[in-house]
Amino acid sequence: MPSHTSSDRDRSGAVIVKVEEMDRDGQCVHEGDFTGEFPDRDAAAAAIERHLQQFPSSGHDETGDFWWGRAANGCETRFFIR
Repeated sequence: MPSHTSSDRDRSGAVIVKVEEMDRDGQCVHEGDFTGEFPDRDAAAAAIERHLQQFPSSGHDETGDFWWGRAANGCETRFFIR
């Protein structure tokens, strides 16, 4: 995993996680922040991994450096550590 950069943290020093909800066609239909502040990238990744357990299928796209969870209806939620 890449190390932290200044863009990985908000002004308080916490790592934030951005969320994008995609429709079945791959179009972003909603963007927001994942609930919670995380002291570092590892803590954020662990929270994402726990959250992904609710999806029937999930994984990590190393090329795009995001985690994804796919619902039974084919819609996907993506999580980016920033």
